[in-house]
Amino acid sequence: MPGISCVVPKGDWLQRLGLGEAADLLGNKDSICIRVPDCAPLAYIVSLAGPVAVTSANISGGEDSIHHSMVVDTLGIPIISCSAYLLCSNCLLKSVITFFREGCTPIAYVTQLFQEAKKRVSAAPCPLLPSHQASTLQRVAHMLREGKVVGVPTDTVYALAASCKHPASITRLYHVKGRPPEKPICLCLASLDQLAAVNPPFSPLLWDFMKRCYPGGISCVVPKGDWLQRLGLGEAAKLLGTKDNICIRVPDCAPLAYIVSLAGPVAVTSANISGGEDSIHHSMVVDTLGHKIDAMVCDGKSKELAPSTVVNCMNIDKGHISYLREGCTPVEYVDQLFEKAKAAVRERNVRGPSVFSRSKDFIISLSADRK
Repeated sequence: MPGISCVVPKGDWLQRLGLGEAADLLGNKDSICIRVPDCAPLAYIVSLAGPVAVTSANISGGEDSIHHSMVVDTLGIPIISCSAYLLCSNCLLKSVITFFREGCTPIAYVTQLFQEAKKRVSAAPCPLLPSHQASTLQRVAHMLREGKVVGVPTDTVYALAASCKHPASITRLYHVKGRPPEKPICLCLASLDQLAAVNPPFSPLLWDFMKRCYPGGISCVVPKGDWLQRLGLGEAAKLLGTKDNICIRVPDCAPLAYIVSLAGPVAVTSANISGGEDSIHHSMVVDTLGHKIDAMVCDGKSKELAPSTVVNCMNIDKGHISYLREGCTPVEYVDQLFEKAKAAVRERNVRGPSVFSRSKDFIISLSADRK
């Protein structure tokens, strides 16, 4: 349940959780308070960073901070992300709204709009789920693992997602949007680390280039191989990409990254009728495809007005890349990333080429080079 913390006995389980000496600093001698917030951004951060210690963001004994500006004013610490979901949370979860101030728009008119919105939502062709709530995104991940097709936000335009563990759901993606079978569908990962863990035999140049592209509005077309089976795609590998290559997408979108980190790799395609207008708001997906999908993760207006830029990396080791589509990320910017990648690889070769036994080792090396 959200908003509840439980005090439980301490024990050796804290060490198995990896707390080490921090276990002595949390709680008291015999007990510790556990908090599991129903907040998607924080849940995703903790899923990446591991267990964290938390306390209210205020001067001890002072007023609780109910807006990020209060934290900045009193403690002056940097804020990673500022959210404004208070009213939306009340609307979506409690079917009520409150008013902090009556200004130029009469309360009666706003109330009327809210009642009309509730009627539209109740008549929605599929469940409409808020993007900011961790428990909701966990539910979405479970739906994907069951073979459902879901509309999701990305860092560009809205997309449709299906789990790679269910080839039939990927086939359904084609039917939902009327996509011709000769048009390939992308593979979506939560992070580049997810790819490195299965050790694809990519060259240092390709790894460096992808490290600069991901996460973000760039998709890279790379060679297929046995690494797709190590990633757990099974029969789905035949349904994604072409016979020889596959397009990889790693969106810079917290809700989608959290979903994929829970559900595993998913297939994604733009959430529109094939050849139609890109969906730049969840309402567009609901209006056109809502009757064909199992749920819609609602995140409001999309972050971009165009899809990702698709880069063909099949000849990258010959010193050049090409473009299958210019989207939200300008080609000129991608060219700059490619030149930087080539220069970095040349510099490492001058220092003395290293042989890495795993792709993950190479990515760690890249991170170290940039510190």
